[in-house]
Amino acid sequence: MSGDEDIAALLPWSGPMRLVGDVLEHDGERTLCAIDPRRSQLFMSPDGSLPAWLALEYMAQCAGVHGALLRRASARAARLPGEALLLGTRRLTLHVDRFDAGRRLIARAQDQRTSRDLVSVDCAILQDEGGAPLVEARIAIHVPGIERGAFAAGTPRTEDEGAGARGRSGAEEPTA
Repeated sequence: MSGDEDIAALLPWSGPMRLVGDVLEHDGERTLCAIDPRRSQLFMSPDGSLPAWLALEYMAQCAGVHGALLRRASARAARLPGEALLLGTRRLTLHVDRFDAGRRLIARAQDQRTSRDLVSVDCAILQDEGGAPLVEARIAIHVPGIERGAFAAGTPRTEDEGAGARGRSGAEEPTA
């Protein structure tokens, strides 16, 4: 899949706020999206570089593409919600301060886990596929009305599976 028109069908962003380009790779586990930093002119410094914190938006948009492609491929697509809200991030590591606007980047979204109405996605910004991450984080996304395990490929994987279910407080609750 490639081209702005394909991405437009997957993401609600348009114009200068659509920061991801082509989908380079997608399977049930991960999605790789091309990032052309020149599309991010709204955030560009006078020296032509971009702040590394912009990676959060790159990763969120790649995660959005990943979720949209999973919905499109799912037999249960009508039951999967299309709207989501980025709640925050954990384990954010910035290995760089800035991105050079002349170098293409790759955003990776993978390893989604569902727990009630929250989806956790491991993300990274790479210089090259297979290269060391420039930025990495786990982002949390609120997806209203999501089914347990709906975004996991194959067998549902949820954070609250196991000996007992965790309540909203995170405390162990007995299972029936």
